[in-house]
Amino acid sequence: MRSNEGLRAQFVENNKNQALYGSAPLTHISPDQNQITYALGFEWPDYTITADTEDPSYQEQEGVDASLKISGWSVAPHLAVSLKNIGLGFSVGRGEKKAAYEYNVNYGGNSTFIAQESKLAYGDVGLLAYFIPYPKISKGLRATVILGGRSINAKHTVGATTASYNSPSSSFSDQIYRYNVNELNAGLNLKFKILRRFAIIPWADYRYTDTSAIDATAEEEAGNSINKTELQNDIELFWHSQPEVRYGIDFSIQIMRLEINIGGLLGALALSGNGKESVSDDGFIINFAIHQKGN
Repeated sequence: MRSNEGLRAQFVENNKNQALYGSAPLTHISPDQNQITYALGFEWPDYTITADTEDPSYQEQEGVDASLKISGWSVAPHLAVSLKNIGLGFSVGRGEKKAAYEYNVNYGGNSTFIAQESKLAYGDVGLLAYFIPYPKISKGLRATVILGGRSINAKHTVGATTASYNSPSSSFSDQIYRYNVNELNAGLNLKFKILRRFAIIPWADYRYTDTSAIDATAEEEAGNSINKTELQNDIELFWHSQPEVRYGIDFSIQIMRLEINIGGLLGALALSGNGKESVSDDGFIINFAIHQKGN
C-alpha cells in the first residue's frame, strides 16, 4: 500500500487501535460545584506513515520509497461555569492540519517522483452543558456527564499532484473549498482524587461529525474524477480518521490552582517503541486548567 489512498487507509486503521492512557478531550475539563474553570488545550499531531511490511499483501520493490506525513497544530481556550449540579461551557479554537504524500522510484537509472499535499485551516465555537448526577457519591469521587457540540468553519486546500519524470508537471491545479462542519459530543468521566493533588480520570466520549456540506461538494466533482478522489480522501482523513467512540484513562496533577492533564504524554511514552514501524507518532496533547471559586 504505497499509494496516497493506501497510506491514508493505513493511518485510519491504525487509529482504531487507541491507547488506553490518553488525554480526555478538553471539553471533559469541568469545574466543581460553584467554580469557574479557565482551560487551554494544545495539540501537535505529527505522524509519518510508510508501507506496512507486515501486511500480507506487501510486495517489496527495489528502489521504491513512499511516505505520508500528517502534521498540524491546534489551540483551544475553554471557559466553564458550574452552579450546584449543572454547568455551562464555552469554547473557541483554531488549528491547521496538513497531509503531504511523496512517492519516489529510482530504478535502473530512471526516476519518478510524485507529490501531493492537502491543507486544512479551521476555527470553531462550541457550547456544552455539564451534569453532575451524583454530587454526594463520595468526597473523592465525581461523575460528570457532558453534552454539547461545536460549529467549525474550514478552509480546505486540495493541492495539485505533481509528477516529476524528466520535468515537473501537474495533473490539476490547487482547489480551495470553504465549508462548515457540525460536531455533536456526549461524554462521561469519573474523577478519582487519590492524593490531595493527583487524580485518575477514566473517560468515554462519543463524537458525531456532520460533513454533509462538503460531501455534497465531493459528489459535484463527479466531472473531475481526480478532484473527487482527492477530496473524498481528504474528508476521510481530516474529519473521520478517529473512532466515533473513544475512551481512556487520564491523569491530572494540581499545582496551586493550576491543573495539568498529562494522560496524553503518558500514553505517548507507553506506546513509544511498541507500535508498528510503518507508523511513527511524534505528536502529543496536553491540557491546562485553572479553577476559581465562585462568589
